[in-house]
Amino acid sequence: MSRIYIAEPDTTSRPTDSLVASREELIQNWLEITGGTARKANAGDWLPESRDYVLLAACRPSEYAYESTFNGKESNGALTYWMLDTLNNPSPDLTYKSLYDRVYAKVQSQFQSQTPMLFGEGERQVFGRSYANVHYTVNVLKVDTARNRVLLDAGSAQGLGEGARFAIYAPGTTDFSEKNKPLAIAQITSDITPADAWAVIDPDSLRGDIQQASPAIMLSAPIALVRRVRLFEKQEESTNQVPKNQVLPSAALTAVKTAIPRTGKGWVELASVGEHYQVAINTSGEYEICDRNGTPFPNLRPALLVGDADAAESVVKRLVHLTKYQAAQELENLSVLTNKLVIQLTDKDKKPLADPTKQTLQTGENTFLYIKNESKQDLNVVVMDLQSDWAISQLDILEDGASFVPFAPGQEELIPLSFKLPEGYQEGKDILKIFATVKPAKFRWLELPSLDKPIQAKKAASFDEYDENTPRSGGDPLDKLLEAISADPDEIPPTREAQVMSSNRGWTTKTVTITVKAV
Repeated sequence: MSRIYIAEPDTTSRPTDSLVASREELIQNWLEITGGTARKANAGDWLPESRDYVLLAACRPSEYAYESTFNGKESNGALTYWMLDTLNNPSPDLTYKSLYDRVYAKVQSQFQSQTPMLFGEGERQVFGRSYANVHYTVNVLKVDTARNRVLLDAGSAQGLGEGARFAIYAPGTTDFSEKNKPLAIAQITSDITPADAWAVIDPDSLRGDIQQASPAIMLSAPIALVRRVRLFEKQEESTNQVPKNQVLPSAALTAVKTAIPRTGKGWVELASVGEHYQVAINTSGEYEICDRNGTPFPNLRPALLVGDADAAESVVKRLVHLTKYQAAQELENLSVLTNKLVIQLTDKDKKPLADPTKQTLQTGENTFLYIKNESKQDLNVVVMDLQSDWAISQLDILEDGASFVPFAPGQEELIPLSFKLPEGYQEGKDILKIFATVKPAKFRWLELPSLDKPIQAKKAASFDEYDENTPRSGGDPLDKLLEAISADPDEIPPTREAQVMSSNRGWTTKTVTITVKAV
């Protein structure tokens, strides 16, 4: 239960009649919502399984919900005051997520120990029945006008580093195409924590007033994430065979060289040595993307023929996708929390498998992910699924649509998982990255679609309905937004020289791998 903390004496008169139904009515309503079934009350079971609801909570279960005199006359709860303030001037297509983003920024700027929570269908329009495209973005938490900077609600736990550039838009923006220009461009400084980061505004880019809850989209990666690409002509093949459509390997590679500055700006660059990727032409006249050892990446579908229109552009877009995928894959942080976050693959009785970090399954076979917080403080847990078709999605592990799951000290959960293979795959590998942060942290903006597939906005499927070809609930990929803003392309994974290691004490990660084989 949330606790209420009164910041100042409140003498406001209160109504004496309760609007809450009787205990018997509440029980009957619960049975109707849940289909008349009774369940043992475990953590996460206090909401109905159906996602046909929206719930705004004032704070996490372990926190206080504060009240204060915002207008100097009467006391209000922080959540209530800022929610009503937002609804007094709503945008025509206001969603519950947009409402939540502003309320979250306002409350956090005043009471850092109060974290509002959003559960359910954030993509639903406020007081409506329709659904909007929900773009998961980084948001502005604070605006420091005196120092010409903004505080963004993402940090080192999401891989941000000094030099990353963001485009900042007006609150409530859903169209991030080039026709809708950003308010400003800001660049991350060295002032970074696991959950947030300060970014300095480029004064020449400023076109309007930046407000709390303004969405921000990454334009270019930190320097440490930029990947180097070497164009590799296989002489023994080019002398013996002319690729399909009569395009010579040298001409095909020159087309990629031309496309890299235009399409891969900020993410990949051309190099002759020290490369992370190699691009070559195989004997079938197809572009081939390989790691630094010359091994082709699997499951890069469909094949790109050198003579196809825009094939070189598509190669560069795939390189950018790979860069983003592997940046998420290699996020690691050893901290005091590492041994306090217990992550194991187990059977249904919570008994660890022989190798609790790896398992091989056949399609449709179940396994269980066991999560426990053995620390003495609350942890916010997120599970990201890095899939075999190069998609990244956040698993809705308690089916409540929340950005993260608060785990109280000692809390444990057993999450049933089932995996399928994309059509035509005989084997695939899903990598589950489990993040735990002390401060609230959002990861959905790291989501990616499967390779060469844009995510379609749709009502979220239930947890059991996920499969590898279906976009996960409510997440538009960061890469799609980047492409719309700055010709920054879409998809695939790379190899980095060093892991992202940090001395930050406020977060940690664990990884488990599931290999899925066709029956």
